[in-house]
Amino acid sequence: ENIELLLNLIGDILEVSNQTNKQLQLNLTDMKILIGEACKTLEFLAEKKGIKIEISGDNFEAVVDKARIRRVFLNLLANAIKFSKRSTEVKITLVDGPDSVCISFSDQGPGLSLDERNSLFKRYWQGSAAKIGAGSGLGLYASKQIVDLHTGSITVESELGKGAIFYVRLPKKQ
Repeated sequence: ENIELLLNLIGDILEVSNQTNKQLQLNLTDMKILIGEACKTLEFLAEKKGIKIEISGDNFEAVVDKARIRRVFLNLLANAIKFSKRSTEVKITLVDGPDSVCISFSDQGPGLSLDERNSLFKRYWQGSAAKIGAGSGLGLYASKQIVDLHTGSITVESELGKGAIFYVRLPKKQ
């Protein structure tokens, strides 16, 4: 499991450093299965903190680069676990819309200030809560690059002391 996390970090570094590789390997992908794979990969981290991962919502497929979107899900879920308080819950919700899909990751962490929200997706940026766990400052930056390649969006809603909700919106067809 630690090896898989290390490989994900290496993938982030490669994603960020190889801006010339904008070719997507698109396939029809079951998004709930992809979320389930990310949860299985990180369940040991959640168990260490007594965090329950709850998945709810629609079951649907979207045309995505499975490996890259899996990396986005791993980054968002790892952050949600890392920043959530012990013995809480991380919620992942899938919503199927007519032209796009939305996957949200909700944590019970310290939340983000307005300044932090404005800087969140910058390369190497780490917020005030970064001391909670080690990080490279590349995960959210790489995630945004990947979602942008899919002509989607990644946004966050948060207030200090109230956790954060990250939204990944992807078009159903590329």
